[in-house]
Amino acid sequence: MTAGTARPGKPTALVRNTLALMASTGATSVTGIVFWAVATRLFPVSAVGRASAEVSAMTLVGNIAQLNLSSAFIRFLPRAGDRTRSVVLLSYTGCSALAIAGSMLFLNTSLHHGIVPDGFAMQLVFTGSVVFWTIFVIQDSALVALRSTIWVPIENTAFGLAKLALLPLLITAPLAEGVFFAWTIPMVFAVVGVNILLFITIIPKSVVQISRPLAWTYSTKKALISFVTAEYLSSLVGTSATFIMPLVIIKRLGADAAGYFYLPWLISASFASLLWNITAPLIVAVSHDETALPELLRRSIRLMIILVIPSSCVVIIGAPYLLGMLSHKYSAQGTGLLRLIGASFPFVAILSMAIAALWIRTRIWLLLGIRTLRSVGLIMISIVLIGPFGLEGVGLANLAIFGVLAVAALPGLVHWYRLNQTGPGPVS
Repeated sequence: MTAGTARPGKPTALVRNTLALMASTGATSVTGIVFWAVATRLFPVSAVGRASAEVSAMTLVGNIAQLNLSSAFIRFLPRAGDRTRSVVLLSYTGCSALAIAGSMLFLNTSLHHGIVPDGFAMQLVFTGSVVFWTIFVIQDSALVALRSTIWVPIENTAFGLAKLALLPLLITAPLAEGVFFAWTIPMVFAVVGVNILLFITIIPKSVVQISRPLAWTYSTKKALISFVTAEYLSSLVGTSATFIMPLVIIKRLGADAAGYFYLPWLISASFASLLWNITAPLIVAVSHDETALPELLRRSIRLMIILVIPSSCVVIIGAPYLLGMLSHKYSAQGTGLLRLIGASFPFVAILSMAIAALWIRTRIWLLLGIRTLRSVGLIMISIVLIGPFGLEGVGLANLAIFGVLAVAALPGLVHWYRLNQTGPGPVS
């Protein structure tokens, strides 16, 4: 097959991988929303609020421990060659050690009070869940990087359905931990199953198929360390607000407010994940063939537009009905917040594409600055607005910070897009 006939297949692979990831996130989001909806029927609001804060604490500590190797996998693992297996194993080991250390630090401060129950057994369970969550996230990026994206929706759909199946069975769990147990137990089986597949089948196959293995020279290692360091700091500040906000709510407004807050916030995070499912395959595809960027970029933007407009309309118009399926209290307390979140979707999409452009151009330190402004701004403005506006204060802060950053990033993004549509190759 000639180069001329090969290149049209690249966008097709991009769309296929993007749709697979979007199906994964869609299934995860739907089962996740249903999970918390069922939890509101089976458990008191305060128990749901505390469980949501515990899950947020687990994911926050886990994300710190990941060193954001998910992004490094997507950028470098496709060309790791015969070092793929050792890179993945070393990453798992290092991140697991950090997960244990981070959990011990969290549990030995007052931050865990009201979130993780006291007692050695429950704190051991929390620590183990952080370790498995860390690997659970990294393994998905390994699947994407090694072009086995089709397994991601299968894994996450099974995970979501297993959570739902366990929820009513654990209603009598001690210390009202049934919601947290139902959320974490399936994760153990997902990690074991996926990694058996990964190490026995996918990694050996990918090593054979790599046509241009990455040369592990001093400059390559230096570039990898610089990328991982900058991207880790960038991701750490970028995602911290997502997981810190439920903790802020439970500390400032109490467990009931945390229960009302979590579902709208989950919808916001799910939408961000859907956008990531569009940009991540773009980054992977460009790492394999930079000359395909113009067409890949056009297709990614079209997919993003198709997603953003209906999602924003559905959330803004349907907010009271979506939350009303839980109960009148959830609708009354969360509708304003959810509508403000829906209004922010177009700005979130613009910023997501700008971040993908910075990744492709490897301008990670600039990306760090943008994500720092986003997270610090969101947390600080939310803390100020929670007092007078309650939960809607977080929605106002979210809309304001994404709106300002998207408007600021749009001219540069448009300029970069035009250059790549007219030039011979990717423009940095």
